[in-house]
Amino acid sequence: MQIFKDYKQFLVPILVAIPAVLVLLVVFHVASQQMKDGAEATLANIGDRIVEKTENFLESPEYTVDFNTEWVAANLDNKDFINHFYLTANKEKKHFSSFGLIYYGDEGGNHWLYKQDPDGISRLRIIERLDDSSRSKEALDRAANLKKDTLEQRGEIERLIASFVKTTWLAPDKDGVLHFDSQDPIKVYDPRQRPWYKGAVKNMGRFWTDVYTWEENFQGKISHQAGITVSAPVIHDGQLMGVAAIDLVLQSISKFLGSLTISPHGRAFIVDSRGFVVGMPDFREMLQASADGKDIRPIHIDHVKDHAMVAAHAALRHLVQAGEGKPLQRFDSKIVHFMDDNLSYISFFRPISHAYSLDWYVGVLMPEEDVMGPLKQKFSWIFGAILVVVLLFLAMIPFYMKAERERRFITGAFSKYISPNRVTFLLENPECLTLGGEYRNCSFVMTDLVGFTSLMEQQGDDGDPATIIKTLNDYLEGMVKIVFKHEGTLDRIVGDAIAVLFSAPLTQGDHARRAVDCALEMDQFAWDFSLARKKEGMPFGHTRIGVNSGRVLLGNFGGNDVFDYRALGDPINTAARLESVNNHLGTRICVSGETVAMLSDFHGRPVGRLVLKGKGHGITAFEPLAREEWDSDRVQAYQKAYCLLENDDPGTLEAFAKALEQWPQDPLLRFHYKRLQNGERGATVTFDQK
Repeated sequence: MQIFKDYKQFLVPILVAIPAVLVLLVVFHVASQQMKDGAEATLANIGDRIVEKTENFLESPEYTVDFNTEWVAANLDNKDFINHFYLTANKEKKHFSSFGLIYYGDEGGNHWLYKQDPDGISRLRIIERLDDSSRSKEALDRAANLKKDTLEQRGEIERLIASFVKTTWLAPDKDGVLHFDSQDPIKVYDPRQRPWYKGAVKNMGRFWTDVYTWEENFQGKISHQAGITVSAPVIHDGQLMGVAAIDLVLQSISKFLGSLTISPHGRAFIVDSRGFVVGMPDFREMLQASADGKDIRPIHIDHVKDHAMVAAHAALRHLVQAGEGKPLQRFDSKIVHFMDDNLSYISFFRPISHAYSLDWYVGVLMPEEDVMGPLKQKFSWIFGAILVVVLLFLAMIPFYMKAERERRFITGAFSKYISPNRVTFLLENPECLTLGGEYRNCSFVMTDLVGFTSLMEQQGDDGDPATIIKTLNDYLEGMVKIVFKHEGTLDRIVGDAIAVLFSAPLTQGDHARRAVDCALEMDQFAWDFSLARKKEGMPFGHTRIGVNSGRVLLGNFGGNDVFDYRALGDPINTAARLESVNNHLGTRICVSGETVAMLSDFHGRPVGRLVLKGKGHGITAFEPLAREEWDSDRVQAYQKAYCLLENDDPGTLEAFAKALEQWPQDPLLRFHYKRLQNGERGATVTFDQK
């Protein structure tokens, strides 16, 4: 027993440390899973963005080539077909920079092709079939198989095809009119033998080619591009006339993939069902030289330098059970976990929409270490310092108990007097109980119960104090509930008057809206409450409300022992003056223009420009109204009369008199009418009394 007592101080930390370690392990596991789930969601979101971007990329050439088929069919007999074709293609190229060549080939083997060079100059190439006989086809086949490295070889090709095909380049002059530019006497090309032509004819509808590459030679500078072609048949009067097509340059997709921020080592790519790369962050890496080094072709995913991409693709094929060397079948979106170079990766794959007839799919990957690394680093020192943490915890127990007592004190002392969000704020931020402050824009609601003091005087010593107190408390309780409903802070209650603060201690971007809505609901409650008391034989009185907004000083005032979190500033005094001025206006609520200016949907009518007691300048004030009142004939008549009042129109008095005759109970009509009768003019009203 004595041994137990001697080692009790060590036993307690150990007993606490064991569950603490277990808890940390559980927390680490849960946090790890949440981080992985978050990473998967991020990859899926990025994958969806890439799919959307790619589908938008494919949509433009699809509807453009459909338009071109209709345009060609309608203009085949146009004598100026060549110029119109050039102008149409030129407009399309200006709209869509990703378009490469725009062309049309017909059943006779003729071909019209629009091309824009890197310097921005556009040209039109026309291949005219002079003879489409079998002898012509034999000659063209022979020419296509000949080399054209020497002058003699090129001369032989020119001799073979001169009688059968003519290739001409046209270019626009400074006025945009096409004229002869050059001839290509050795060009051997039959559009009918090309995959884009055959595919569209076979489908008798839109057709997409596989990805292919080509070499650009502009002014001696060689570059390589990758792209695809979309084509569609041209039908006229039910007869196939030819095929229209557009080449799409894929480099812009790679630029988009390279611009994505996924994670420190995350990247994205697009491949087709055969595994050939359609897009990756570095466009140059998706082009591969042939075995003999003479040609450039699209690279297969298995041959890219990025081993993680290779491993991700292999893991996907394994997951969907694709056979060796066989194209991937369509699949739903997949999350794939895999290993590469002793690193764990997360990847996401999603196919492009069926609508484009392209078996492409997007891949996004990142090392798990990008997500888990910071988490592991944090937990490593946590586990190393676990004993210190436990000891500190034990040492802090007395302080915790003291803090808990303070928490209970705050909850018990303030929960009945300030809004729940303010109690929570003080519990989470006890430093607010110390002196300090800040300037902030807030809104204020001031209320006063007119006539209740007179009621107590009428009751005298013979009145029942319990009844009076209960009545006042019922009134205040209802008003405070409304304040809390709109998440206001009850600044103070002085007798039957209430001061309400919005946007403090917690910031509220819509504090003006909350203040006006709170004032309207408080007014309705006070009106109903007063009517109910009158029916019981108790003349309860009515409530006046003022609303204002402005920049005030917030903080705790009163010292460290006696604290009072309040707002100080002239906007609060103005709200109180607006509450008081209702007595002169005959209104129940008065809202300043400062508050109204922050509301886009305020329903109310202007009271006037009020110069309040002790103020050197006037403020515009409004009476808020329910929507049904705001649309009423009474308010519309007032608005028209007030407009005349603002402009000091000679017909102002007559307008107010007519409106007052129809609505004699309207307080503002009566107020301004009396002013006008007394010789006052305009909408500015000066008050010498509060």
